[in-house]
Amino acid sequence: MVRVAVIGSKGYLGSRVSSSLRTKGLDVLEVVRTTQFLQSLQSMNLETSDDRDTVIFAAGAVRHLTQEDEIRNYTSQYLDSVRESVAIAKKLGFPRFLFLSSGDVYGFNKLGRVTEESALNPVTPYGESRAAGEALASFLAASEGLNLLITRLFLVAGPNQPERFLNSALSTLKSGLTFRVNRPNATRD
Repeated sequence: MVRVAVIGSKGYLGSRVSSSLRTKGLDVLEVVRTTQFLQSLQSMNLETSDDRDTVIFAAGAVRHLTQEDEIRNYTSQYLDSVRESVAIAKKLGFPRFLFLSSGDVYGFNKLGRVTEESALNPVTPYGESRAAGEALASFLAASEGLNLLITRLFLVAGPNQPERFLNSALSTLKSGLTFRVNRPNATRD
């Protein structure tokens, strides 16, 4: 049976990933804080190995930070969680590491179109932390012999989503107010 460890399994995205994988019959290890993962290992069969066993990194809540010390602390904690998650994958013997990143690593694109080949140009602390996390995960995964896949998610939305842009925009429209969209023609491949 394929086993999957989901780092950040209690967050908005990680909880949905865990639930979906479990529904498909996979053996899912939910990791809330990477430092507590040893306690969680008791629930997973680690006797056999499968080359499809995967760690999914879905950690790191969206934060709107403004103070320099908040930004440094958040980024430092995020990068620590990336390091710990790669160590978990290695300790478990899981050969695959799926890093759920963000389209925010691209920043603003003057052409309005983003492709996989577009340069990274984060313009927010959140985007910068994700770009740094991708670079660190790439380096560590290569060092540990893990097969890394980075996916960059754009506008994650769904039921029970925390108050963010989409919910805010819908509430604004429902109330009869308007807001400006700076790049309404921007597209992604």
